[in-house]
Amino acid sequence: MSEATNPLRKWQPSLDFMQALRNPILGALTGALFTALVQSSSATTGIVIVFASQGMIPLQAGIAIILGANVGTCVTAMLATIGKPRTATQVALVHLIFNTTGGIVALIVMAPFAQFVRSISREGDTARQVANPHTVFNIANAVLFIGFTGPLAKLVQRIAPLRPAPPRVQPKYLEKALLDVPAGALDAVRREIGHLGEQIVAIVRMIPTIMAARSPHEVEVLARMDEDADTLHAAIVAYLGQVATRDIAAKHAARIQDFIEIANDLDHASDTIEKEMATELREQLARRIPTVPTGPKMKELIDHTTWMIEASVEGVTTQNAELAQQVIDAKAAAQDLVRDARNELTRELRTADARMIQSVRHGFDYVGHLYYLTYLARRVAKASVRKQRDEETERRRDEVPRQ
Repeated sequence: MSEATNPLRKWQPSLDFMQALRNPILGALTGALFTALVQSSSATTGIVIVFASQGMIPLQAGIAIILGANVGTCVTAMLATIGKPRTATQVALVHLIFNTTGGIVALIVMAPFAQFVRSISREGDTARQVANPHTVFNIANAVLFIGFTGPLAKLVQRIAPLRPAPPRVQPKYLEKALLDVPAGALDAVRREIGHLGEQIVAIVRMIPTIMAARSPHEVEVLARMDEDADTLHAAIVAYLGQVATRDIAAKHAARIQDFIEIANDLDHASDTIEKEMATELREQLARRIPTVPTGPKMKELIDHTTWMIEASVEGVTTQNAELAQQVIDAKAAAQDLVRDARNELTRELRTADARMIQSVRHGFDYVGHLYYLTYLARRVAKASVRKQRDEETERRRDEVPRQ
């Protein structure tokens, strides 16, 4: 480097530029730009040492360039984040803010900083006097920021917040091309409700696992499943809203209302399990309450509830009015099972200690949630039957010969 740069000592433009670098701000900008181009603060530091050793720049100008080099090297980190997750960008921003803020502070106290560097460097050793600021700066900067890691992290999260993760489940049937054909759009909604129903049925089948209160892992799994159901529910309602803005017949308007009710009731079923029953599970795990007693009647109630949800969804998607009617007629059986399950829990109280009493209390709550799920299943079935009856009435009206 010394041999290569020696001619610059006699070239007037070079001398004029070196003279301009005595301005700390210009020196820092030059160091940042050069380092950004070569992507190596070490290379910049080496060149500055050569220039200083040849007497081309004074110590303070060399320090300014090195401070700028610490900022310019952040470009490498920023380039490395291209195509990477947002967390990588946040880390690179921390690097940039760390070096930029430290460099500004060092420029403000340039005179005492340079004096300190001279005091720890051997007199006459220009190379060491220029190299030491790089080490001193990074150590001092780390000491300065070590107490501000929390605020720095919050600042970076505000500048570059994490992007919400894309939904794991996307609608399958809601095509925009069908929006101008109401009958086709509503049939797509019916099929999408079946897709939503698959998610709801999977959640309902988690009930025995939840009531077993085994570990918090079940709560996490359930939360993700409920998010998937929420995604589909929101997509269905939004799509129906777009259909409703078209010029549609009265029969289509009625079906839109039915489908919204069905989608809402299925979403309520998911929320009941994830927000109500899972809350019971969290409390049981936190307080180490024993597993809820699950006798024969409780198991029958769980099985009956699961069947009602599954059958109501199938009644909608396959347009099976007979199956939907079976769900509606299952109200009395559900009420009997609820009563029997409560009686079963009441018998458990006779021999229960204090901890088991809390477990039985949760059992009564679970029974209430299960009965509400059967109510939602019947609402879905009723809306399905009503829709199919309206369609049948419309079909028969069209078949009546005109006079």
